[in-house]
Amino acid sequence: MSIRILNEQDYYRIVYGGWLGKNIGGTLGAPVEGVKELLELTFYPELPDGPLENDDLDLQLVWLHALEQYGPGLTARELGQEWLEHIFFPFDEYGYALTNLRRGLLAPVAGSFNNPFKECMGSPIRSEIWAMVTPGSPSTAAHYAFQDAIVDHAGGEGVYGEMFFAALESAIFYEKDRDRLIQIGMTYIPENCRTANALKDLLHWHKEGKNWLEARSLILEHHGNDNFTDAPQNIAFTILGWLYGEDFEDAILKAVNCGYDTDCTAATLGAILGMLLGPEGLPDKWVKPVGDRVVVSPPIKGFSAPKDLDELTRRTIRMGKQILAAWDTDILVHPDLPTTLNQPVETNETEEKIKELWTRKVTATHYLLPQGTHNSPDAELEIDFGQEGPAIGVNQKKKLHIMFTNRSLTSIVGNIAFEVPEDWEMPNSLEVSLQPNRSNGIQKSEPPRSLSLVMSLHSFGRDFTTNPFGLHRRFLFRWLTLRSG
Repeated sequence: MSIRILNEQDYYRIVYGGWLGKNIGGTLGAPVEGVKELLELTFYPELPDGPLENDDLDLQLVWLHALEQYGPGLTARELGQEWLEHIFFPFDEYGYALTNLRRGLLAPVAGSFNNPFKECMGSPIRSEIWAMVTPGSPSTAAHYAFQDAIVDHAGGEGVYGEMFFAALESAIFYEKDRDRLIQIGMTYIPENCRTANALKDLLHWHKEGKNWLEARSLILEHHGNDNFTDAPQNIAFTILGWLYGEDFEDAILKAVNCGYDTDCTAATLGAILGMLLGPEGLPDKWVKPVGDRVVVSPPIKGFSAPKDLDELTRRTIRMGKQILAAWDTDILVHPDLPTTLNQPVETNETEEKIKELWTRKVTATHYLLPQGTHNSPDAELEIDFGQEGPAIGVNQKKKLHIMFTNRSLTSIVGNIAFEVPEDWEMPNSLEVSLQPNRSNGIQKSEPPRSLSLVMSLHSFGRDFTTNPFGLHRRFLFRWLTLRSG
């Protein structure tokens, strides 16, 4: 395998430029977020204290902390724990996901259950961190973006939006052509998802010669949504600014003046252009008012945030080096050798792994279970709650689909013990016998596929008719234990 070099100074300027552009765009768009009319902004509002706080950057500071805490093996489970510990935004998908996580649900169920905001911009806005720690590896960036997005957008367009931007931004380390970058990003999302359709239409209208105002109107006509945070329309507005903008200033102004989720559109485009141009390529007019400060919103708590963009950049690069090594990429960050990155050749295996992410169940939770006392993950458990999600009404029946897979090199023989509240009807235990790398379902009869659960619950003085599975975490999430036979 030949080694591709990423010069460390090039790495620094691309990452710093991206974070600076993020601050610029977020500060420009934040004061008019949610305005659906065509705007006429020409510059920031008055900024006596530098950049404005913005969740677009806040959440990525938490994800950097998560990477530092958990390392390159970070998954949606650890990111969900970070929500519980550090993120306290109550609104929209953030609030629904946080409520689900507090009930004991895990991703992707935490992001899909009872969440009407899965299609929205809360996750596409936090793509940059994954691109910056996976320079030149769009598939790896898309993997992390997926893990992130399913915590609060599972099953929705928000997932595809984040994967699109993360892959595109990771490719900036070896590709500078705008049209090629957009196409690279689109290869990491389903061809017929709403986000892809909005982008394909926008590219067609641009090629036809429609001006930017006509393109904006067509986006709203064909892909618009009354929810100003809906992802496909706002992702299209972001790319509109890039397609029609004559320079950095003109591009972010066109994006923000489309209205709707303005802090998101301007911040993401600002980050993309900042990565492409580097900090030296951004106009002083836009840089000086925001400076290099990092401002954190009050609902983000409990960890050491970077004090400025230099610290943020250096910590980002430090994690990027670890991830490049852990994923066994062919990219080496070097302080002296010139950058030799070029477009990576994605294998069929890589493409299939990305496509597999698109089709994963959003109603199922996975657990790794140890056998015996050595605490290694010998078995994998999948609990699929079905389309109704992890909820059951009083005196109603609920079917769970449970699947075990033996991940060890030896046979597993044992039993599953169930702990449930009083008034729940369920077998006390079930026997399991699995050969290595084999799966089996569980139900009352053969062939094992599912388990029917009957409930009539009146507990703790309440009538739990909405989500007892989450409210009684110890009953749902701790009633399965694998014991050696």
